Amino acid sequence: GIDLAYVHAVKEGTAYCLALELGLDCDPCTEPFNFEIPKITYDDIHVSPLYVMDYSGGGKGLPRIKYKWENLKTDPLYTIKAIDSWTSDIAFTKDENYIIASGGYFEEKSGLKKYNIKTGKLVHTYHGHEEQVETIAISQNGAYMISTDQTGRVIIWDLTSNKAIHKFDDAHTHWVEGVCFSHNNKYAASASRDGYIKIWNINNGELVRNFKNNFEIVSSISFSRDNKKLIVGGIGVKDEVCIYNLPTGKIISSYDLHTRWSKYIDTHPGGKIFISAGDDDKNIKVVNTEIQEVNTEAGSPYGATVKACFDPTGKYIAVAAMWGIYVWDINIGSVIFRAKPNEYPIESIAFSMSGNYLAACGRDAEVYIWKIR
Repeated sequence: GIDLAYVHAVKEGTAYCLALELGLDCDPCTEPFNFEIPKITYDDIHVSPLYVMDYSGGGKGLPRIKYKWENLKTDPLYTIKAIDSWTSDIAFTKDENYIIASGGYFEEKSGLKKYNIKTGKLVHTYHGHEEQVETIAISQNGAYMISTDQTGRVIIWDLTSNKAIHKFDDAHTHWVEGVCFSHNNKYAASASRDGYIKIWNINNGELVRNFKNNFEIVSSISFSRDNKKLIVGGIGVKDEVCIYNLPTGKIISSYDLHTRWSKYIDTHPGGKIFISAGDDDKNIKVVNTEIQEVNTEAGSPYGATVKACFDPTGKYIAVAAMWGIYVWDINIGSVIFRAKPNEYPIESIAFSMSGNYLAACGRDAEVYIWKIR
């Protein structure tokens, strides 16, 4: 019952089975598998406006940024050949001079590397993972990075020295797909397909919380802006998103937002709302946690959604889907930028911390960077 167009990725004329990514057991495919990637037009993207205008950019405590969407070309300003065979995730350093990429589909090609944005040159390689580095995140103060791999290992890095300060070899027993930092830069969290969510004290490496969630797969996590709650997304029997009260460790609310899988969660920089990217139903849901209401949604025309994130102002959402990316103005309900960088599936998308750049990466092993200010 799985659409093979989303299970196989074409690479150099040959299809490679990605069933393991979906948690399935099967033998590697050896025969070419041909399918056509759907042709998408601008009008195929359907969104509805977010009617609560208090969440627009330039609100209390949020920056006012004027982007140059109208001058933005589809072709990226910079293209970096990053991790061999597969680039799974990306994150900008706080100074926006560098971008860190993770990935590597094969064991001998796993990697976690830092590149100069403008020159594309490799400036540092982080050693500590032995298999594909699945996902990464950088703290808001720019001091730390957390990285994970398919063995369940979690590493916290000091980005000033580029050295590992905490290494948890047995943090999880399965792939770790979700990581994040608290907004006060004191804690790091990880979520795995083993169903566990763990929170560490960055200063001393102490495990301060260990939740066993009832989702089939836990794939994404995000701290609330007051750091008192943790929003969790994954594959659930009934609900795909839940919110934990961190002081008590109890679930305080649950949401049935998608047909099967909440692939990625991000919290609005002003608080109050979060977004959930649905894999199977291809929808982005914007949820107001104060009134417990789904404000709006957008359907992706580029296939299953992989990641969605707010820009620093909270006015825009960048979406990475299987076959392309787009930026959605949630206040007026319009798509203001879209791009299809290549013929390979997209894996991640990210804004830089000051909103100067937008980047995407995927299974062609390249990182694409657009200057948006």
